[in-house]
Amino acid sequence: MYKVSDNGTKTVLYTETAPNKNLLKIVGVTPNGVIAIIATTSTGSEYVSISGGIATPLNFNTVANSRPCASVGLGTSRTTNSLVYFVTLDTLYTVNSSNKALWVTDGTLAGTKKVFGGTPTTFAADGLTPQFPGSSEHCGNDLYFNGKNGANAERLIYVNGSNYNVTTYSIGSGVTTQPSFRKTASGITLIALPLPTSSAESGL
Repeated sequence: MYKVSDNGTKTVLYTETAPNKNLLKIVGVTPNGVIAIIATTSTGSEYVSISGGIATPLNFNTVANSRPCASVGLGTSRTTNSLVYFVTLDTLYTVNSSNKALWVTDGTLAGTKKVFGGTPTTFAADGLTPQFPGSSEHCGNDLYFNGKNGANAERLIYVNGSNYNVTTYSIGSGVTTQPSFRKTASGITLIALPLPTSSAESGL
């Protein structure tokens, strides 16, 4: 894993030397470390926080626990944030598991928490990958994104980055495309039908 500065200077952040492990993807960045997924042939994939050349597991280095696991993770972070939000499997991991959850981490094991989750019919989250900017947005450590929370209909989901409380706003049953999000000086602007109740930016 490398860090490349604005002037092109390349620095090695982490080198994986174990023959049974491979760096799979970077999920996001916190002040406490780079959040990444390492694929391990013997135990599956694990989430780690990489800092100072050391990879610290965020799921106790095992798939049989209530910490995030598997290689399905998509995450989002911004340079102004101290948190990374990501979606991966919910609680106990099984090979055929399809339940997913929204997780948050500050780059430490103690600060890695499940926000909410459930079966595919009651929970889904779109737009948490940095490959698609504008499909989710941050207000500081708060997060807005498109998904489902307890109902088989599209929702605008707001997560409070201070207490991880979740608020949902209806954006219309049957919406099949991701709404477009943009950060503004006072909150979030998005395209949806019908319009959700407005929610102002807080904490900035």
